[in-house]
Amino acid sequence: MLSGTLPMTNYTPDLQPLSLGANSKTLTGRATLNYLGRRGLYLNGTAAYTFRGNVTLDRSSYYTNGQLYLSNQVAMPNLFNYGTSVGYRKNNVSLLGDFSVQQARGGGDIRPQDMPFVSNRTNFSKAGATIKVPVPKVRDLQYWFIYSNTFQGRNVGQANTFTTGLMYTLPFEKRATP
Repeated sequence: MLSGTLPMTNYTPDLQPLSLGANSKTLTGRATLNYLGRRGLYLNGTAAYTFRGNVTLDRSSYYTNGQLYLSNQVAMPNLFNYGTSVGYRKNNVSLLGDFSVQQARGGGDIRPQDMPFVSNRTNFSKAGATIKVPVPKVRDLQYWFIYSNTFQGRNVGQANTFTTGLMYTLPFEKRATP
């Protein structure tokens, strides 16, 4: 699969981590293999490579990776991602474990006593679990619980993330009348 992004506005990417994003054009190639067995065994593997275009700063120079650049153009490092998940999926019940990695193909480190810079190397490994179960007696309503732990990273903090919520699926198909 191929996908890409184009920034919709001309915002500055130079206020990390508060910026809307990196303001970079991207092109991503992704391959995914997915298996769902009759008894509910679920396996998924995916890998992607993202090419990122240069970004323009609202200033005429910047300092990163031990070097002063007399330009407002920043070369963005490309990204390589891969991950896998395994678990059980059947009858609107999902119990999954996952592992994923992101590796930046360049970029500098965040300097001490400084804010992050748009082209910093952001590598991380994380693992987690997802539980999705139907709510009894309420058709098309599911309860979700997701846990994720970023346990290793470069220019990325270690973190635990807990997500929970309800999801209602709107049925758009016309149901047969008896």
